[in-house]
Amino acid sequence: MPRPAAPPGDLIDSANSEEQWGEWYKAGGFIDGQVNNISIPGNHEYSGGLSAFWRPQFPYPDNGPGNPELKQTVYTLDYQGVRFIGLDTNHQSNATLMAAQTAWLEGLLKDNPNKWTVVTFHHPVYSTTGTRNNPNVRAQWAPLFEKYGVDLVLQGHDHSYGRGNPVSARKSATVHNGVPYVVSVSGGKMYALNGGENWTGNGAEVRSTSQNTQLYQLIDVTKDTITFEARYANGEHHDGFVIRKNDKGERTVNDLRTAENTVGEQVTVDKTSVRRLETVKVSAYGYDPGERVAVWWRARGDDSGRRGRDGALIGYEKADELGRVEETVRVPVLVKRGGVYEVYLDSQNQKITSPAITVTK
Repeated sequence: MPRPAAPPGDLIDSANSEEQWGEWYKAGGFIDGQVNNISIPGNHEYSGGLSAFWRPQFPYPDNGPGNPELKQTVYTLDYQGVRFIGLDTNHQSNATLMAAQTAWLEGLLKDNPNKWTVVTFHHPVYSTTGTRNNPNVRAQWAPLFEKYGVDLVLQGHDHSYGRGNPVSARKSATVHNGVPYVVSVSGGKMYALNGGENWTGNGAEVRSTSQNTQLYQLIDVTKDTITFEARYANGEHHDGFVIRKNDKGERTVNDLRTAENTVGEQVTVDKTSVRRLETVKVSAYGYDPGERVAVWWRARGDDSGRRGRDGALIGYEKADELGRVEETVRVPVLVKRGGVYEVYLDSQNQKITSPAITVTK
């Protein structure tokens, strides 16, 4: 089956311009006859009400909350193992229509037979430009996205690119287990970035941004992964991540690997002050499922000899289906009192260390 396209609103500039809608269809050409389109309206699809062209040309399922104003602008469909949910943020100041969407949304998330869930709407949870802010969207929907484990939120409106997640979901320098929120732009109208204040001021972090650039996204879904990549109009890579999910519903969101983000201090330990023969719980992320990882105990910063692995080889571990390694390491008996050490994990894809661990006794 063909992959769908999912533009998050503002397909045209003037809601009822027949000329602009004609240009939109001409730009898509034969593609529109071969690819399903999962669109939702942006503010430019409204002008004294919803565009007169919307419902005749986008006969989406009439399975939304039931309010006449939300007909075929709020809808859901299950497609190739993914539950797509489209919402209409143009009514965010209307308490009745927002409450209707919120209740409907929770019902779909609570009773969902699909492994993957993607939600799309126009005005973002976390804005990337200017002083824009959508507190009703954030307050009513973001808690549901986190509670029910929505896998991807696709948004527009801000004419720039931003990708991030809740700070509380961070597991390592390159991995989190929360909801990835993406804002993007493909048209030529651009706004300057705002420095991320709307993210950081509301408990989120920005992982990637871009301004004055046109982008498009490629999203590949398999049984156990979603791979997301943002590319510039010339096809060059800008940003990307891989979502891994197991059958329990546990998830990791992994930044695509680079030479810079696969080294350095990324191993987590439960204590940084230890005694001889005491145990230390170690965890790390960002591996391929099943990747073999050598676990070493070594002097802090010892990169000499044997490819930088001088020290005691504790053993080997295999990453689980989420790309996670968890191990309990016993402090070797021959360590020196007052010595400073680290746990070093060496594998095909990563060479990473823990914080400094001091032996006190």
